[in-house]
Amino acid sequence: MPTIRELLNRFRPAGTPGAAAGAAVPADRAAELAAELAPVFVALAPATAKAAEIRSAAVSRAEARRADAAATAARILADARRSVDVERAAGFSEARDGVAEAATALAIEGRQAADATAELVRQRLPGCVERVVGSALDEAGVR
Repeated sequence: MPTIRELLNRFRPAGTPGAAAGAAVPADRAAELAAELAPVFVALAPATAKAAEIRSAAVSRAEARRADAAATAARILADARRSVDVERAAGFSEARDGVAEAATALAIEGRQAADATAELVRQRLPGCVERVVGSALDEAGVR
């Protein structure tokens, strides 16, 4: 439906002032412009339909990719949750083995230190016993 402005524009004078011209039907400029552009829009209709088809295909591919990504993420998360206990046990085992190795090395080092001390005692004990006995005999006045 034409607006008031369009309706009134039909009655606007079409020529210069002067002698009266013959009676005519006022021109509908909006209809003329629409008729002029109609072939252009008709020619663009297949391109518009093709663009809508491409857009629809792109949207469906994007939704499929999102669904695939969500499924992949869910699978990775489920795998991680399943393997967390195994990984935790493996880490604990490695730590325990490391502590056991350190304890073994410390025990070996302690045994070596004890053996070195025992050897030192075996070397020094006869001399020490001799001095202590000699001192005791001197104190007792036996010697």
